Amino acid sequence: MCSTIEIRSNRSRYHIGIGRVHARKHILMLIHDANVTISDATTGEIIRELTIDPNRDYQPRTSKQKTPRSEDRGVTDDPTHP
Repeated sequence: MCSTIEIRSNRSRYHIGIGRVHARKHILMLIHDANVTISDATTGEIIRELTIDPNRDYQPRTSKQKTPRSEDRGVTDDPTHP
């Protein structure tokens, strides 16, 4: 299943990843200059917001969940720490 959409701008073609879970859904795209907002046409839920990088053909998704830093998990470099 396709989880990317394609837009053309300034004689360039860009592929935008939206995720497999959104494949075959009707979407609404709002484009202003290089800013793109993609939403589900049925629910209005915003699927993705991005700024087009003109140096890249494929505009990858970025993970919203970041791996916590070791300091945030209580991990230290102290070898004497139990």
